[in-house]
Amino acid sequence: MSPLHKRIFYKNTLKNIKKKFIFNSFYYVAGDFILSVLTKTKIIKKIKVGLNCSKNVASDIMEDLLKIIKEPLEKGEDLKISGFGKFCIKKKKERLGRNPATNKPMVLSARKVIVFKCSGQLKKSINNQ
Repeated sequence: MSPLHKRIFYKNTLKNIKKKFIFNSFYYVAGDFILSVLTKTKIIKKIKVGLNCSKNVASDIMEDLLKIIKEPLEKGEDLKISGFGKFCIKKKKERLGRNPATNKPMVLSARKVIVFKCSGQLKKSINNQ
C-alpha cells in the first residue's frame, strides 16, 4: 500500500472509530486504541459521583488536593505517594541550545524540573502482572 493510500485508509478508519467510540473516550492512533487524557474536569466528575456530593464540593476537594501536592514541590522537597510514585525536583545546568524559529544558538538558563518515578506496584499494574 502506498503512503498516500495508507494516509487515506487511516484517516477514514479514524473517522469511523471516532464515531463509534467518542463517548467512551477511546481514540485510534497508529494501530492502537488509547484512552483520552484524564482532565481535571473529569476527575471532579468522578469525585462528585463517587462521594455523591455537589460539583462545588468536588471542585474544592480537587483544588485542596492539588494545593497539598504543590506545597512540597514548591519548597524543593520530593513528594512520595505510596503505590503510585514519587515526584522529584531535578536541577538542570545552564546549557547551549537553539531557537527553533530562527535556528540561532542561545543559552538556556539553569532551572529546576519535576521528574516522576512510578512505583513498582504501578509498573506491575500497567504491565498487567
